[in-house]
Amino acid sequence: MVGVYCHTNQLMEIVTAVRTILAPEGLDRLRIALIEQVLSETDIAHRSLSLKNPGRSSFNIPVVHQLLKAGVYLREEIDMKPWILESILNATPPFDPSFADVIRLFAEGVVSSPAFSRISEIEISGYFRRSKLGIEHCHVILMYQMLTLNDYVFKKKTGQSNSDGRNCREYPSFLMESLPLNRILVFLEQPATRDVYAIFYPTIISLMAAHHPQVVTVSTFLHCESLLDEEGLLSLELRRAIFFDSTKSAGKPGKMKNSQDNMLASIESINAALQNCRKDITSAVAC
Repeated sequence: MVGVYCHTNQLMEIVTAVRTILAPEGLDRLRIALIEQVLSETDIAHRSLSLKNPGRSSFNIPVVHQLLKAGVYLREEIDMKPWILESILNATPPFDPSFADVIRLFAEGVVSSPAFSRISEIEISGYFRRSKLGIEHCHVILMYQMLTLNDYVFKKKTGQSNSDGRNCREYPSFLMESLPLNRILVFLEQPATRDVYAIFYPTIISLMAAHHPQVVTVSTFLHCESLLDEEGLLSLELRRAIFFDSTKSAGKPGKMKNSQDNMLASIESINAALQNCRKDITSAVAC
């Protein structure tokens, strides 16, 4: 009727109709009419993925985010992988605040349901090999996606997740070791780029420290990257996180208490030791 009133120039009737619709019972009737007669769940799911320039628009990512959170794509068994890949490859700063959660929800869906396809090792390796410009935006986001998916697989294996569904494979260690993870971490640690990737940075750092501490040791940085200046080393915050994670997993259960007693140190002592990493090469390798 609103359309009829517009064509017939009955403006006051439009005001009355809108007031009626905005009443509580009117909103419920409007919702039912929209989802049953105008735009079904299947329609809105497919139309949301047909929006142009995924990864760049400030409109399409929030739309997809809301539908992902509501489980619409899983219920409709619509594979999100093509849209996710295109979004990652086309993503440019400033990133939409919900983009990181879109990637996280996709990874969770891959682990919990066969509806979402997994981005393969061959595809990921190909995107890194084809790059001739150093670290690109897609590399950081692909790394975030891999770490997040592996974390969901780990939680499922250890019973920390209640999700059922298929037995999804994690990304193997040989893939992680073949990618320039050290260079990406150094890239993210630079002051000029940390703010740009603020929605990805905390998760990448925490998951790397938890699951791949061997990848980000200072000695590996010095050997693989030949970065001996202050900016080439890991931040004090990250090195402290790696240190504590390694102490928690050190030793066998029967010897855990003695191991912990031997490794106890005050926060001040740890900070002082890690600060020495910035002074000379010998101290850096010792860290």
